Amino acid sequence: DDLMPLADYDQFDPIIGSHCLGTNHQDILDVERVVFLGDSVTVGTPPTQAGDYYRSRLADILTAKFGMQAPTNLWKAVNPIDGVSLLKDSGDFSSCAEWGARVDDFAQQIGDCFNGPELKRTLVVITMGGNDLARWAKDATNNNKPIDEILVDVGEAFELMADAVYYLTDPMSFPNGSYAMFANVYLYPDRP
Repeated sequence: DDLMPLADYDQFDPIIGSHCLGTNHQDILDVERVVFLGDSVTVGTPPTQAGDYYRSRLADILTAKFGMQAPTNLWKAVNPIDGVSLLKDSGDFSSCAEWGARVDDFAQQIGDCFNGPELKRTLVVITMGGNDLARWAKDATNNNKPIDEILVDVGEAFELMADAVYYLTDPMSFPNGSYAMFANVYLYPDRP
C-alpha cells in the first residue's frame, strides 16, 4: 500500500467533548481580557464583512460567555491600508494581528499588545503559519532552495512559536493566569 499511514492522534489521549465541537483539553474560565495575535486570517479580510470575521464573531461569543465589555464596530473593522484592526484596543479586547504576518512577527505583536505583567486573566487567540507555509513552498518550488535549508527555517519558526507560547503562559507575565489557544483553520488530511 503506497498510502501514508494515518496520523496517530490516540497517542495524545484526546478527550472528545460531549458537545461534539472538539476536545476538552483546557477548561477556559473567568476570562477578563482577550488578545488576538496572528495574520490576515486573524484580523480578517474583505470582502467578508467586519462583523463576520472570526475574531469579531468570537468576541461576541466571549463577551456573552464571560460578561466582558464588548469591542466596538471600529475594533472589528480592518484598515485596508496597513492590514490591522482600526482600533487595537476596545472594551476587553485587543488585536495585534496583521495581514501578511509570519511567526517571526510574534515578538513585535506581543510587544504591541502586552506591557506586562498583565493583571487580567487573559485569553490569547492565535492564528499564524499560513504565510510561513506559503514562503517555504515558494522557496522550494520557485527559488529551488534546498529542502535541508527549508527545514532549518521550519525549525526556527517552531522555536519562535515555542518562545511566544512560553511568554504567553508564563505566570510571571500573567500572575492571574492566561490561556494561549492556537486556532488553526488549515486542513491537513491524514492521507491523500
